[in-house]
This record gives sequence, C-alpha cells and structure tokens, in this order.
Amino acid sequence: MDAHVDRWPWRRAAQALAAAGAASRVPAPAGQAFEYRGCTFVCMADDLGCDLFAPRVLYQADADPANGIAIALDVVPCTSAAQALQVAEREAARWVDRHQILPPMRH
Repeated sequence: MDAHVDRWPWRRAAQALAAAGAASRVPAPAGQAFEYRGCTFVCMADDLGCDLFAPRVLYQADADPANGIAIALDVVPCTSAAQALQVAEREAARWVDRHQILPPMRH
C-alpha cells in the first residue's frame, strides 16, 4: 500500500468537523449505544426539568471509549426520554449521511 493513501479518512473528517466548531471532544457519559453504517455513537437524553429532555449524541471516532465527539444538534427538546433517544439516533444517522463519515476499515 502506498504511504500517501489515507487509511482513516473518517477520523480526519471527524477531526476537521471538531476543529471547525461543529463538534467538540467531551468525555463519554453512560448512554445508549447506537451503530449506523459501521459508525458507533452514544445517544443520551438529558433531563432539562419541566418534563423536557434534550437529545445528545457522541460519535466514538476511535477505540478509546472515554472520549467521543459531541455532535451539534439543532433540535427542539422532547417530552420524553424515549423520544429524545429516538431523535438522537435519527440525528446521528443524518450526521453520518450529511458528512459522509466512513467507519474505520477492519482487517
């Protein structure tokens, strides 16, 4: 394999998004695992009080589960935790499709 071939374009794309302010690195809290097109996410529903929940998504860009890339979501709060998790999963899938993020190649 040629040295100039990028074997991990998904990582570079995720890092570029983070550098551009579209995402930021944060520690991964407990949440619900979600996988889409080989990309792994942690989806959460943050309790905002007053029976409102905010969907939140972390993209697990590398093998270290302690760190994830927080995906900026432009969604309204939900009225239940289950609904917020569904929205988080849908937004994670849309993020992969929109940015054409590719998972790491497994040998």
